[in-house]
Amino acid sequence: MSMKKAFSRIAWGLALELADFRINGFDVFPDIVGYGLLLAGLGPLSSRGRGFRIAWMAAGVQFAGAAIQLLGIRIGFSLTGGEQPEVGQVALTALSTAAELALLWGIFEGIRALATVKGNAGIAGSAIAGRGVALVAGSSLLFLYPFLLNFEFHPLAAMLLLMTLGALLSSVWALLLARRAGRELSEDDGPRGGNPEIRLG
Repeated sequence: MSMKKAFSRIAWGLALELADFRINGFDVFPDIVGYGLLLAGLGPLSSRGRGFRIAWMAAGVQFAGAAIQLLGIRIGFSLTGGEQPEVGQVALTALSTAAELALLWGIFEGIRALATVKGNAGIAGSAIAGRGVALVAGSSLLFLYPFLLNFEFHPLAAMLLLMTLGALLSSVWALLLARRAGRELSEDDGPRGGNPEIRLG
């Protein structure tokens, strides 16, 4: 598979993961489709750097989680409905958030390493910035979740909503960067041998 096609699948996978269109309660674009495309796109790139390998494994975890949700097991809780989550909900949500953080970190890091090898400072800089946003938002959410079990939900809702918006921003960032990488990093094969980790020493 060409690198351009791999990045296209990553971008579409992220887009479908973010999309939530429902008709009479039916999810038109279930998350499992998005994560399946991410697995298909990240697989061919996994040999090009540690970041892509981490992202591929994280996508596998999220794929399994999406499959579980199709069986009726709920992951996540409402930030605006005044819902007090239970221990199981918080644990599953934290696991999903950690996997999503690893997925985004891996995509950003993989693109950064590849862009560095190919001498594209613009994409490398954007990947570093996006990686930072994902780390701040994801790690903040993981830090806040346990407090939901000991305090009223409402005081934390605003902070959780803000960090959730940050995580959403980093996902959109990764989507757009994957599309850009597909255009600019796939124009040629770059240095022969193409393994960023080896060439970066």
